[in-house]
Amino acid sequence: MATEEMRFDGQVAIVTGGGSPAPSLGRAYAKYLAARGAKVVVNRRGRGYDGRGTTPVSPHEVVDEIIADGGEAIGDLHSVADSHSAREVVHTAIDRWGRVDILINNAGVNMHSYFDEISDDDLDAVMQSHLYGHLWMARAVWPHMRAAGRGRIVNVVSEALFGSPAQVVYGTAKAGVIGLTNNLAAEGIRYGIKTNAVSPVAASYKHPLMFNHDPERALKDRGDEVNQVAAVVAYLSHEDCEPNGGVFYASKGDVREYRMYETVGISDPDLTMERMRHQLVARHGLLTG
Repeated sequence: MATEEMRFDGQVAIVTGGGSPAPSLGRAYAKYLAARGAKVVVNRRGRGYDGRGTTPVSPHEVVDEIIADGGEAIGDLHSVADSHSAREVVHTAIDRWGRVDILINNAGVNMHSYFDEISDDDLDAVMQSHLYGHLWMARAVWPHMRAAGRGRIVNVVSEALFGSPAQVVYGTAKAGVIGLTNNLAAEGIRYGIKTNAVSPVAASYKHPLMFNHDPERALKDRGDEVNQVAAVVAYLSHEDCEPNGGVFYASKGDVREYRMYETVGISDPDLTMERMRHQLVARHGLLTG
């Protein structure tokens, strides 16, 4: 089984945020799935990583590359940040191929900005594109997957959910996406729909731009990191995927699972804030062990 090629022949995948310059993760996801036989909707709003059009983006360039390699793909320029546009992305797949089997929720904008410096408009753009973008897209594919009795959704999160300076809003949105993943997994399994999340770390075109660095110089000799992540995303998209509700870190061939758990804790019917302090300070291991 380990040597049998896993393919997506006859299946239709939507990859949001799939039109960034190479190397980029969304682009890698779209091309990886297409190379394994999937028909792919390559979605990209047409703006840069920060939502302002500061980098060239074109889903049609990725589509052309997929077709040149013998695959099938179509570009889509709708936003994922509102319900109507999200449904239009899905309609692109339905109108062309009559089905949708896979959703890769990758689109989103980000600004390296401290919490007291980010503008209200930018804050809203980050939340709308990441948290609401994932939510609206999942909601748009849901009835089609439910009717088919199967489907795979892969949400994209980030290590920023653990806390990162200048990423408060972005990390908050990504933490919300984990809650979305857990709940979609619980609700969808009865319909044959599995939902997982990936937390990718890879050298991509946008990261040097966020810090005003030259992408060509910064990415030199970084290898094929985006495709190493794409392999994980493709597995989570496959009908043979076993996990449901998992969150997987993926970078340079390393894969680990993030898990949320509760500790043994304490039990004190006479609990006061002073006794709480005592438990935390004098008996610290009781709460965390």
